[in-house]
This record gives sequence, C-alpha cells and structure tokens, in this order.
Amino acid sequence: MLFRSRLIFQETVKSPDIGQFYYTIGPQVAYENLAKIFEAHQAETDFDPARLTHYFVAMILHWIMTQRDCGVRKPLTKSEVKALAHEVTDDFLKAFFK
Repeated sequence: MLFRSRLIFQETVKSPDIGQFYYTIGPQVAYENLAKIFEAHQAETDFDPARLTHYFVAMILHWIMTQRDCGVRKPLTKSEVKALAHEVTDDFLKAFFK
C-alpha cells in the first residue's frame, strides 16, 4: 500500500487529476464516513464532526506513516495495528468526548 501511495503522489506532480481522483475515491470517502459517525455522537462533544475526523486520522496515521515514509519503521503487524487502533481510539475518546 505504501508503494502505491508514493507512486500516486509522484504522478500527481505531473498529472493533478490522478491525485484528485485518488483523494475522491479513497481519503475523502474515509473522512465522510468518520464524520457521519461523529455526527451521530455530536451531543457528546464540543467539537465539529469534520474537525474530529481530521484529528482522529492524524492521531492514527501521521506518526506511523511519517516513520514509514522515512524508512525508519517496517510495516506494522496485524496485532500491532490492532493495538495501536485501540490505544489511539481510547485516548481520542477520552480527549474529545464527555
């Protein structure tokens, strides 16, 4: 997956339509689905669902993807992904929801 993303990002420099298409069928769909979940729980937080979506994705992915992009981390195992997802989700709920 990492190689595919890098290829898309490199090609986007020459052909912006590729990046726009990728964003529309990938990240945008994920953001919209997360926002729907956060909208369903709007009464439990003071934060806007769109903002929560961006915070959550950043908490889950940024640190790990930066390490992967820089070649200092190998892909996570399934158990590591599961543990990270649980840890970040727990912290996120504590931080942003009542």
